[in-house]
Amino acid sequence: MYRLVFHLMIYDCQVSMAMFVNPVSSYAEFALPFPSYSELWHASDAQEWSRIYLSSPLPLESSTDKTISFLDCIRSFPNLIHPEPTADLKLAHYVNLHGIWGLVWEYRQLSSVLRGNRVSSDTASQYGEEAGLLLLTTRHQELCQALQNYRIAFDTGDTESRLMLELISMMLHVSIEDLQAYAGKEGGDEALRVAPILQQWSRSRESRQAIAFAGQLIKIARAFDKGRLRAFHAIAVYHASLTLWTYGILKMENRHGHNANSHNTNSANNHSMNNQSHNVNHRHSVSALSNTSVPNTPAELPIYLDADQQPDIQRFITTGRGMPGIMGPKGRWTSLETPSQVMKVVIDVLRGNSTGDMNNPEDEESVPPLVENLISLMVDLANVTAPGSR
Repeated sequence: MYRLVFHLMIYDCQVSMAMFVNPVSSYAEFALPFPSYSELWHASDAQEWSRIYLSSPLPLESSTDKTISFLDCIRSFPNLIHPEPTADLKLAHYVNLHGIWGLVWEYRQLSSVLRGNRVSSDTASQYGEEAGLLLLTTRHQELCQALQNYRIAFDTGDTESRLMLELISMMLHVSIEDLQAYAGKEGGDEALRVAPILQQWSRSRESRQAIAFAGQLIKIARAFDKGRLRAFHAIAVYHASLTLWTYGILKMENRHGHNANSHNTNSANNHSMNNQSHNVNHRHSVSALSNTSVPNTPAELPIYLDADQQPDIQRFITTGRGMPGIMGPKGRWTSLETPSQVMKVVIDVLRGNSTGDMNNPEDEESVPPLVENLISLMVDLANVTAPGSR
């Protein structure tokens, strides 16, 4: 029963992340111990179950008085504690990550409210604004520390948990709602509203952290087994691509002073998740961008965001020195300031996982419908920012 409840929680959190809606359930409601290790769950019969149980080096307690629960792990925030060794550790770590999403969701909502007050409210006192900003900064630091603690202490090597960790870390540093609005989901007026907010974001350390996590997410997506990069995980890759795409456009605007609202392109695509359909109407308001040559000055050395964590990435996050990009075909560096090419690289990752060949991802017959619809959205975004587009 515990296992079922936690899987329902995971699904609820994933819907929240994919649709950017409030989770139906609260992490505070799950005062349950973690299920026992998975070998017991997968036992084929009673005899095998008994053999596994009796051969366990750590006896399973009959009483739950001392059992560490999911809520205990969340209460220890930001210093996350380990589940018991007798628990299903892979599931426990995965559940804990989804619990952290509940905290990140609360932070994002608070950030949106306080940002709205700073922009539109003339009656808020200076003290109230400063107190709100202090609360927001403190919460952000705690969440960053919790995710860093998780990254150090709970690395299970599981691709799904690693992808989830990078996604939550990325979403802590950027509002996916704003990115979708900038891409035209809510129409041209909403894109104009968020443009200055994202311009300010693109010049901050927070934006560099967000694209670094997005790059690492793309790297992990390449490691998924064939056919496993689908449903929620495909949506996570799409969100990462949108983060990289938006940052690339904004940096081009900052560098060359283009007008980000020089033309509009309409596209409409339908996609579904677990048999629930929704429409996405895009009105893209971005400028036509040209290809960027590989930098050769010390301040603009290429940074591979999807490479293994290296000093160059941390130096870029801290100082902003370097030209961020990802690994394109045949390992070639692809600058984020060529957003159409970046989108095509990520499209190949999605298609390649379905076809089993990252270098030849043209077979579309085996691509799931949701993945194909996400690819269609990404193709539209790539076309809007392709050199010479109008």
